[in-house]
Amino acid sequence: LFLQNYRWNTDGRKPEKDAFLIMNNCFPTEKRTRKLKSEEYWIWHNTNAQSSFAVYFGFFPFYLQDFDAVAFLSAAREDSLIPAYLMSNLFQEHLAVREFYEGERWQKLTDDRLKESLEIAHKITVKFPLTDELSIVHYETPDGQLHSCSVQEALVFYSKGFFSSEMKFAVAPPGENVKEKSWMVLTLKELIERNGKAMPFVFATSTLRETWDRREELLKLKENLIHAKVERLDLTREISRLKTRISSVRAEILKIADKHATTATRSSQTVEKKDVTTNLNTPPTSSQIIPRPGVDPFALLKVITEYYRGHRDGRVAERIDELHSKFSLCNKKLLVLRTVSLMEKNRPRLCRMCDLKMQSASNLIEHVCSKFHQSKVKYLCGDALDFWFDAIASCTDGSTAAPAEVAATSKIKPIAAAARVVPAAAAATPKSAPAVEAAGKARDIKISPDSPFGLLRYYRRVDLPCQNVKQFASILHVMLRDCDKKALDADPILKALFNKSVSCDVCIRTVSIDKPANLIAHWATSSHVTAATKDGGQVSLNAINYWMAALHRATKTN
Repeated sequence: LFLQNYRWNTDGRKPEKDAFLIMNNCFPTEKRTRKLKSEEYWIWHNTNAQSSFAVYFGFFPFYLQDFDAVAFLSAAREDSLIPAYLMSNLFQEHLAVREFYEGERWQKLTDDRLKESLEIAHKITVKFPLTDELSIVHYETPDGQLHSCSVQEALVFYSKGFFSSEMKFAVAPPGENVKEKSWMVLTLKELIERNGKAMPFVFATSTLRETWDRREELLKLKENLIHAKVERLDLTREISRLKTRISSVRAEILKIADKHATTATRSSQTVEKKDVTTNLNTPPTSSQIIPRPGVDPFALLKVITEYYRGHRDGRVAERIDELHSKFSLCNKKLLVLRTVSLMEKNRPRLCRMCDLKMQSASNLIEHVCSKFHQSKVKYLCGDALDFWFDAIASCTDGSTAAPAEVAATSKIKPIAAAARVVPAAAAATPKSAPAVEAAGKARDIKISPDSPFGLLRYYRRVDLPCQNVKQFASILHVMLRDCDKKALDADPILKALFNKSVSCDVCIRTVSIDKPANLIAHWATSSHVTAATKDGGQVSLNAINYWMAALHRATKTN
């Protein structure tokens, strides 16, 4: 392969002291033959004229990828310098240089990385002439003109002070184009820092090696930067995917929560179907503390402008202090749980005097007992205060009994309902305790337990024969489902009862009923049954039989 382009002289002449190297098919005729001494041949790599050497003799073929050293040796003459060259350390150094440029590590680089490496190579100057006095110094004058001179002339100009420290210089071998990006352009100050003050325009032999080391270091940093960008892009995509997944999971959770809330609401508004033979002595499962009809537990937060005794008694502060002392001894978590039905969800109770909202019964009592609230209180509602005394007593450790019924009288008590204000004329002659109780139960006296609307009132009379209200509520619920509701509402007897809407006094929430079907549906709910049977509450069997007969009349028949 080598002899196709390079032929050694085969005329039989033996080189004695000199070796004659003839290069054919590579250079013009006048440059094909050149006399080269053996000493120069072995030290050519240490000289200052690598470029000029290549002009006359070309580059060695060992840099070619398909070079065959065995074929080259067999074709060479025995007395030539080629075998000696191949056996020398110089050849090993040349092979190392070849591997450095064309080895497997560089061949494995992709086109993109190779392109980036070339861009870095243009930015980082790597061409420095070795110590060569024949090199040309190119410099730019302050007026922008370009000039050139030899190294010796540049040293003379430098010694005479013709060059300033900010002038730009480029040192290159003869015939090289200094406008290429690969040649370093340095100021005189930078040349002195690099090559010394004595010979600023002559580069040391180690400069080339240092430049290549620096370039390789920057290439490694560039590769690390590329890998870091790829990893960052992968992490960004993973984070985006996780955010999308979190959003979808959160949406599914909200759907499940809404479905569960809807199911819970429906189950609270309906009654389970139970067999008629259910045990009649099953105790109620609810442990909620329900106030007696006519008692507003939150009257302590309302403004009461008049007192039936006409003045503020010192017992008001004592009663609040007593409430606070008992509250500090009770189980506050249990109190909050047993009064949760009194606190409407997402609608905290508001203190009109202090303009503060209470989320739980514990917050309410703590606020009522605070000095800030006491300073604004003139009168107290005795019924509400007694309710909280009984509620706290039922949640105190060692007390397992249910809260007792709110007393009908109180030592410090305005009228039965805190919202009603006693006129000033009536304040001079306070009512007796029985009169106050009668005023508080006026609505219960008007409606008999045996009347159709007795199901919407709370009664604690032992002579009522109904013992298991839940069983009858389940029966009425099933009958209401099977009957014709339009026929039930159109019944003239029942229609006459609902000339105006009625309200339920048992439930905490305000419930307005304007149809017979709505009355039965509300009474059969678990929340109403729990409130109606709380603390021994009972329902008249006559009222239940009345609505059963009405449902029988409206039942569908084939």
